[in-house]
Amino acid sequence: MTPTPISGPAGKVSATIVRDVRRGDGRIVGQLRGDTLHKTVKREHMLRTPPAWAWDDAILTAAEKDGARFTEIKCDGLIYRASLSDFRHHGFYFNRGYGIQRGLTLAYWHIRPIGEPAPANQLALLEVAP
Repeated sequence: MTPTPISGPAGKVSATIVRDVRRGDGRIVGQLRGDTLHKTVKREHMLRTPPAWAWDDAILTAAEKDGARFTEIKCDGLIYRASLSDFRHHGFYFNRGYGIQRGLTLAYWHIRPIGEPAPANQLALLEVAP
C-alpha cells in the first residue's frame, strides 16, 4: 500500500493509504482509501430485486479487517455511501453466478451528488460497533 496525498477539510493534505481492491480472479474492482472502500459502476449493476448495491463478500470482509468503515459507490453523477456496519447488520447474502456477494438495500445508503462533501460525522455517530 502506498501513502497518497488526499485533500481533507479546509484544504489540509494528509497521507492516506490507497490500495486497489481485486476480485478473486485478480480484476481490480475498486480502491480502499483510508477508511472507505470505493468503486465506480454503471446503473445496470444495481440489483433490481431488491433495489440494492452489492460487493463480493470476501472484499467486504478483507476491507473491514484492513480498517474500512464505509463504502462509497459512484454511479450516474451520484455517490452512494453506507457503513460497513450496516452491511453486517442489515445486508443479505446472495449468489447469482458471480460468487458470494453481500447486498444492502437502498434504504441504508446516503445519496449525494458528486462534489458534495460526505456527512462523515453523521454516519460515524450512527455506526454501531461490531
